[in-house]
Amino acid sequence: MSTARSTRFALVVTASLLASGTARAQTISTLPPEYNFLADAHAGANFRHVGENFVVPAGPGNGFLQALTVGVEGWMGSPEQVQPRTYVYGWDGNRPTGSALYASPIFSPPPGRGFVWHTFAPNVQLTVGGSYVFFLSGVGLPQPNAVTFYGIAQRGTTVQDLYVPGIRVNADDPNWANLTTTTWYKSHDRDIAFELRFGPAPAVAVAPEPGTWAMVGTGLLLVGGGAIRRRRTA
Repeated sequence: MSTARSTRFALVVTASLLASGTARAQTISTLPPEYNFLADAHAGANFRHVGENFVVPAGPGNGFLQALTVGVEGWMGSPEQVQPRTYVYGWDGNRPTGSALYASPIFSPPPGRGFVWHTFAPNVQLTVGGSYVFFLSGVGLPQPNAVTFYGIAQRGTTVQDLYVPGIRVNADDPNWANLTTTTWYKSHDRDIAFELRFGPAPAVAVAPEPGTWAMVGTGLLLVGGGAIRRRRTA
């Protein structure tokens, strides 16, 4: 291999070993909410699952769900602090499918009518062009009272269906075992106020083969040797 070709090879391999993914992240967002409409999701025997269907956007490196943001509000004058999680599942057009791809830590809205945005980091690999659903639910989680309430931020009436590929969905079945068999209600009048950020999966360092390291070392030696010779002849 010529000195010039060895040098180019060494530089290319070294750069590939050090470089991380360069694909740009893509965001789906309906923020901010036009009005803070309440989804009136409630805990206890009739807690509803409330969320939004979404489609992973096309594009290189978009199959990794990096972040998910939703807004929640405590019920009017209520100190009850309902405890939900945010889940991500596959979606077949009528209901979640399979098992949970992501389940957030348990969280609570602020007391009273306080409002706060919650951002989670699912860090899960999804399929580009695939259909999924995220939703908030307190089913099966310990609650402070038999019936507790909280609100989920939604879009208002001016822009009713801002995110066209998706749709707001909910289910009232209190039995978690029926989660993937019950047909969910679909609301065409408004979306959840949310943000999803997609991008490439984090780069995983892979140890090169010994032969690769040897070629890199040879290339670097050739580069160094050439520099030394140029200094001697200068």
